[in-house]
Amino acid sequence: MTAATRPGVTPSWLRTVDDHPWMLPAGLVLAVVAVWELSGLVGALPEYILRPTAIVGDVVGLLIDGTLHPLVLESLRRALIGFAIGAAAGFVLGLVTGVSPWFGDVLDGPVAVSYPIPKIALFPAIAVILGFDDRTRILVIALACFYPVYLNAQSGTRGINRDLIWLGRNNEASWLRGFTTIVVPAALPKALVGLRLSLALSFVMMFATEVIGFGTGLGSAIFRSRLEGDYSLMWAGVVVIGSIGFLADQVLLAAGRRLTRGQSMEGHLG
Repeated sequence: MTAATRPGVTPSWLRTVDDHPWMLPAGLVLAVVAVWELSGLVGALPEYILRPTAIVGDVVGLLIDGTLHPLVLESLRRALIGFAIGAAAGFVLGLVTGVSPWFGDVLDGPVAVSYPIPKIALFPAIAVILGFDDRTRILVIALACFYPVYLNAQSGTRGINRDLIWLGRNNEASWLRGFTTIVVPAALPKALVGLRLSLALSFVMMFATEVIGFGTGLGSAIFRSRLEGDYSLMWAGVVVIGSIGFLADQVLLAAGRRLTRGQSMEGHLG
């Protein structure tokens, strides 16, 4: 009987996976990509599904010839501005409604009624007022980003130990000082979960708003390339959106870990 099969002894490969939790999902992704690539090499894929190596080559080629740069910058600007507006409003109002039951009662009703409405469904109505331009697209993105941050920030605030707030007041801390030094740090773990959800939503809504009305940007280019049969640009655009979204999430996650050092970032949608 070897050490790996002895009862109570953890195999070395399992210990390695435990020490490096990223290895398992990375291995799964590599396995899927390998099967995908092999399927393409043996001709088992339809013409509209390109091999991973072909997609990577198209991304590099489109970056070199400058096709992707203006599309990416235009779409990224919309997504990040909409995210910043919606997330900031959701964070502030979520904290305030969590601290103030009266203000929470006033705002929770409209939020509960409007939350289930698909925000993309509001695009035509807003476009009638503002037009099919960037203002409308950014506003719809901001609306979609508002709710996850609001609900998580409010939930995190309402879960604060009230003894901490009471202790701050007994130490003659002002309302603003207590809010910034007690409420905000304690609510951050759940609020950051909402921020990550909103960041992902900003890219989803960016694509959706660019497709409607045949706007400009990466989402519109992907949709048009599908209609025109330009599958190279279509898949390259999808990969670029996914890559940028992943990198943005990792940056936000790293910042969140730094801000919530010693706290758990686990949370839910309120």
